[in-house]
Amino acid sequence: MIDYTKEKNQNEIIIRLKSNLNFENTVYLRGLLKSLLKEKKLFVTLDLKKVSFLSSYAIGIFITLNYDFKKLGGEIKFINPTSHVKKIFDCINLDKVINISK
Repeated sequence: MIDYTKEKNQNEIIIRLKSNLNFENTVYLRGLLKSLLKEKKLFVTLDLKKVSFLSSYAIGIFITLNYDFKKLGGEIKFINPTSHVKKIFDCINLDKVINISK
């Protein structure tokens, strides 16, 4: 199971991840994000400060779910990616699809 904290800031949910995003953790996170979508909590920020690895599966899930959130007027965004994770995002131009900030 993935280690994280969740907090609400106005109409935004902030999820501070404390685990790497391997396949198993990503499956759990996917379920969490889908439940937020069903609850109409449409603005989700993922804090990646403590994530040093993410699988290609995680990237695919983020792209797909961000599309689902945007269809309903929301979005998923990333903050504080580690330098390694930021390099991966840069290589695949993920910032063209998902909002990424320091």
